[in-house]
Amino acid sequence: MRYFAKELSNHVPSIIGFDVEWTKNFKIKNANKAFCYSVVWISDLETCDVNNLEETLQLGFMMNYVESDAKDECQQMCDEANKHVGSFLHPRNTIVGHQFTSDISVLLACSEHKLGSIETLKTAWRTRNQEDLKMVNVFDTRYDLPDSKEVESNKVVNVCPVWQLNVMQPEISGSMTKM
Repeated sequence: MRYFAKELSNHVPSIIGFDVEWTKNFKIKNANKAFCYSVVWISDLETCDVNNLEETLQLGFMMNYVESDAKDECQQMCDEANKHVGSFLHPRNTIVGHQFTSDISVLLACSEHKLGSIETLKTAWRTRNQEDLKMVNVFDTRYDLPDSKEVESNKVVNVCPVWQLNVMQPEISGSMTKM
């Protein structure tokens, strides 16, 4: 398993992007397997000078990916994802993702261990619109952006043009979903 990181202090408010990559096999039950997760965050926006972002923006990341089909390596990655999610579950933070429920569900299905922090993130996603139950701010770009609802499907290949984003990944722009 490979791990890369540039860690930042978790004592300042952050906006955190969380994503899981996984094999997609919808024909066989529990065949979807996570092989990578990544976290990117920016911190301390109040002290950030917009005119000098490259000098003042605090950016951190971590990425973990599986290098083999070994089941124990996938489990290790799920455990690491759980540990990292636990490190940023705090009311001062906002966690952003696209299709949180799918990413979280795949991690939970792949793991033979209890993933308490991933379960907490799942609950936070479900209760994100209920202020009295909010434990951490969660924003899902598939469901929570108003202009995402203007398109036929909230899949990223359909909403990127609405957001005026050029889809540069050939596997997305030429995907069967897009065609």
